[in-house]
Amino acid sequence: MKEKKDLEKYFGDIKKLSTLPTVVAKLIKIIEDPNSKVEEVMRVISEDQAMVTNILKMVNSAFYSLSKKITSLSQAIVIIGFYNLKQLVIGTSVVNLFLNGTDSEFSREEFWRHSVATASTARLISKNIKYPYPEEAFVGGLIHDIGKLILEQYLHKDFMAALEYAEKKHVALVKAEEEIIGINHAEVGAYIAEKWNLPHVYIDILATHHKSILQNKTLNENQKKLIAIVKISNNFVKKKGIGQSGDKIITSLTPPYLNFVGITLGEIDKFYEWIRSETEVIMEQLGIKK
Repeated sequence: MKEKKDLEKYFGDIKKLSTLPTVVAKLIKIIEDPNSKVEEVMRVISEDQAMVTNILKMVNSAFYSLSKKITSLSQAIVIIGFYNLKQLVIGTSVVNLFLNGTDSEFSREEFWRHSVATASTARLISKNIKYPYPEEAFVGGLIHDIGKLILEQYLHKDFMAALEYAEKKHVALVKAEEEIIGINHAEVGAYIAEKWNLPHVYIDILATHHKSILQNKTLNENQKKLIAIVKISNNFVKKKGIGQSGDKIITSLTPPYLNFVGITLGEIDKFYEWIRSETEVIMEQLGIKK
């Protein structure tokens, strides 16, 4: 195994490391201020017309299933609220940042198909078990594997070698990454999310979605439940073959995670066709499908 890399030392020197639009950081800060007003939020979002277009497109999609067409940003903000707006902006911004990839066998479209399906499944499970923050589960599922995109973009040869190693040795990609590169995509994803100043709930998902978390003393029950929802969704989607994120090893969904969340595989499986259909709709809305 390669020596463990210092992420700050390694990625700190990459001047062109992908960054989220400055509008996102401003918006998160304003929305998390309980005294913020709609006018302030509108002013910040209006700095990025592409973001305005994406918000209106998503708000008017089947994702929100609203009864009437929303034509203005102010309407959109009032109807979906600050909380949902924050999740929507984070999710669409990360997707837009990584739409186009290198010319390789690692398909960005198939990667995002897996991620969107994971997000849709996580949102579905959240609503089914009455988890209070289904949009957090959606965004967590959507961005849980972004560390792979960072590795593929900036350490392309090493990442492709890790993919090949994982397939030949029949091991999980995280193990192959550690053997070939010295870091894994979960660590890289959490590092980048922290650099972007994303809410800590997403940093936790990125850092721990391949770890055992039920006995983790540093996470509260809600944090554990959210991470468990994403873990279950990720494995379910891999098992069903919706998209391909590069990791072909499917770890078993042990009863403790399903019991902890309060759902069975049979209950999720009933929505398989809906998940697959919803995935294609959302991919089109996000501009992922070619």
